[in-house]
Amino acid sequence: MCFLLICMILFNFMDTIKSSIMKLKVFVVLFLACLVIGSCKKKDEDTSGCTNTDAVNFNEEATIDDGSCIIRGCTDPSADNYNANANEDDGSCIDAREKFIGDWDVSDDCSTLLFSLQNTQTINMDETTLNQITISPLLSLSGGDLVATISGNNITIASQTVGLSTTVSGEGTINATKDAITINYAHDNGLPFGAGAGTCTAVYTKL
Repeated sequence: MCFLLICMILFNFMDTIKSSIMKLKVFVVLFLACLVIGSCKKKDEDTSGCTNTDAVNFNEEATIDDGSCIIRGCTDPSADNYNANANEDDGSCIDAREKFIGDWDVSDDCSTLLFSLQNTQTINMDETTLNQITISPLLSLSGGDLVATISGNNITIASQTVGLSTTVSGEGTINATKDAITINYAHDNGLPFGAGAGTCTAVYTKL
């Protein structure tokens, strides 16, 4: 406001100068002076701070972002609620394994002779290893714990021996409502000529 007032006063003052050439010179000088004053005023009004409205320290008066924005959220990429924009962890991370934990009813098309699955199985979280769960008992006759790795909604079972001598591997997913898991198994109990090998699909329904 002061800037505009000064310009108006200076321009009005020109009318008192009789010489046209002098008027022109004064006009140029005053015009440049107004531009300089306006530029300085604008620079004085620039305010550094956080300009991100999602940040907890958002400054509505800031015109220049100074990189100080604090966005709280889950910073663990393996968590179900990972926030890629968060730069300060707020302790809200949800372990991707949690949705798999519990008791499950199992239906399958697996061979009852070579690879018979237990009708009810329990999935537990392995606290000693990141992203790892344990499925047990896997087999109806010889039991056994099956170790699997979780990544998001996917489950991966690396080749391992379960029960007496059955080699098992597989992969699967949990559905969007988190109440059903489908796992495709590959198994081999070591019988000759491939008689003990096969594949099957099991559907786990949350109890």
